[in-house]
Amino acid sequence: MTDESQDNKRIAKNTVILFVRMVFSMAVSLYTTRAILYILGAEDFGNYNVVAGVVVFFSFLNQSMSTTTARFVTAALGKGDARLLSRTFCMAVNLHFCFAALILIVGETVGLWMVMTQLVIPAERMTAAVWTLHASVISACISTMNVPYNASIISHERMRAFAYISIIQVVCKLAIVLMLPFFPYDRLVVYPVLTVAVSISVQLIYWLYSRRAFVETRYVPCWDKRIWREVASFFSWNILGDLAYMCNTQGINMVLNMFFGPIVNAARGVMVQVESVVLQFVNNFQTSVTPQITKSYSAGDAERTRTLVVMTSKFCFFLMLLLFVPLFLEMDFIMELWLHDMPDHTVNFCWIVLVICALDCLMQPLHNGIFAVGAVRCYRIVTSAIYLMYIPISYTLLKLWQVSPETIIGLLIMLKLFVGIARIERVQTLLRLSAGRYLTGAVLPSVICMAASLTLPTAEVLLMEPSLGRLLLTCVLSLIWSVAVVYKLGLSRQERQLVMKVALRIKEKLGL
Repeated sequence: MTDESQDNKRIAKNTVILFVRMVFSMAVSLYTTRAILYILGAEDFGNYNVVAGVVVFFSFLNQSMSTTTARFVTAALGKGDARLLSRTFCMAVNLHFCFAALILIVGETVGLWMVMTQLVIPAERMTAAVWTLHASVISACISTMNVPYNASIISHERMRAFAYISIIQVVCKLAIVLMLPFFPYDRLVVYPVLTVAVSISVQLIYWLYSRRAFVETRYVPCWDKRIWREVASFFSWNILGDLAYMCNTQGINMVLNMFFGPIVNAARGVMVQVESVVLQFVNNFQTSVTPQITKSYSAGDAERTRTLVVMTSKFCFFLMLLLFVPLFLEMDFIMELWLHDMPDHTVNFCWIVLVICALDCLMQPLHNGIFAVGAVRCYRIVTSAIYLMYIPISYTLLKLWQVSPETIIGLLIMLKLFVGIARIERVQTLLRLSAGRYLTGAVLPSVICMAASLTLPTAEVLLMEPSLGRLLLTCVLSLIWSVAVVYKLGLSRQERQLVMKVALRIKEKLGL
């Protein structure tokens, strides 16, 4: 078997493992979101989301360093240099310790000031909100220190271990929700404190596993100027994009709170959960392929890198269709069934975020390809400028024209399109991946399959009254119809032959 065949087999195996993890995590997440909304109430749920969002906003450094660490650890693996790999990991630990300290300082000063003076929080809930802030800051620091170990597991493509640890984390969060009603204390205080305990436990598991499995994760104090220069250059430009992204996700949370109060924050909190479920569904495949994209480029195989970028874009979109169609058509009924007493604007927010998820599925592999190259300066300048326009435009629209919350959330669709154009331009320059190859190989099949996948289920929804029976029929019909459409219209002849070979192999193993 060739190395490429082995790599493809590893991608398929890791995707299946992560898919099983995702199904379990998604089921628990759907239940816990509903339970927390019910236990805390809409107002406290909104307060929790906006206060925790303050910490997420100030921990954007963590996201930037996570991406940077994963990129350099994976690149070192691709080059096969054990010494470089060890020193890269140790430098990553040094840097993450510094950033954890910075998050602690900023979160407990600027973050505390924002919670106590800038956000719309009822006076009687301010003490609980401050406790939530402290717990969120500690969780963010622990998560920051966990990044190098997480990156090593993914870079080595040990997805089984990654899945097991993630499942343990989800089970612990479920246990918190089940125990929460029995605590005689303020639940808005107890919930984030217990979440911190889970974060500490998961960090210990990652640390113990990594030390046993990977030699390079046995930390040795060091300082490598060459690695520092490379990482600092990459990080300094990458941070612009992550800062802009935080402005989109958490900054807008604060703007909505200023103009509409915590109820709209609760609706947006539900929207974020739906977005997380949909993206988790497809990110399993991306998580499996991304290390291969970086390793292929580091090993000098540019053509395989281009092929993986196009393939990932298309297949991620096809996976997303399996959730997009039934969710889009049955969103009203699903929300009523899931939440019962849902906050205003929830359904409209969720419809909008489904479109945003569709764009993300197509464009994220381009981003991964650019990061594999490592030349991110021009890319980050352009995309950051686009994203940083979001908050001032939103604030102006709300202040001068009192537009609806849906208008503000919908602006993200336009920004995503502009970012997509910037990514296409960059991969043309860095990877020699032509716009024509990407559009015909990924975008066009995706658009055709989405349009065709909506036809039959839409007719069924229009002909039946809302009910649990219609929901089940829509899910089954959407699954069968979308798979048929993708197989016939979305796959090339070679891809269809590959699918048939895999299906026959599975049939033989099952003895059918």
